[in-house]
Amino acid sequence: MFLKTKTGRQVKLPTAEEDAVINAGIASDSDTRELNAEEFKKSGDDWQTKMSDALRNCLQTRHR
Repeated sequence: MFLKTKTGRQVKLPTAEEDAVINAGIASDSDTRELNAEEFKKSGDDWQTKMSDALRNCLQTRHR
């Protein structure tokens, strides 16, 4: 499945199987954890900027 951004860019989303593998990898590594919006909200008033920056960084890193 693809997600279309405001600029028209298409981003491929993981399948359920790929997502399960990703989540298993996160769970098995003590140095990583899955972040969620609630954790960003607790970080202060600029949480939306932090979330946007994190998502932008993720997309740029995956599509180099």
